Amino acid sequence: MEEHELKPCPFCASEYPHIMLNDRGAKAGMWRYFVECLNCESKTGIYKTKEGAMQAWELRAYKK
Repeated sequence: MEEHELKPCPFCASEYPHIMLNDRGAKAGMWRYFVECLNCESKTGIYKTKEGAMQAWELRAYKK
C-alpha cells in the first residue's frame, strides 16, 4: 500500500500513523480504510475511501 504523509498522532505525537485496510467485508466487495497510530494504537473510524480516513485523521490531529 502506498504511503501518504499524515500529521503526527494527536495523542502521543508519534510521526508514524499508517493507512490500514479493513478486509472483513472483502468477500462482499466492501473494502474499508482507517488510519492507525502504530505507537499508541489510536485510530479513526472506518471509511469507504482511503481519502475519507486520511481526512478524518487530519481533522483531529493536534495543532502545532
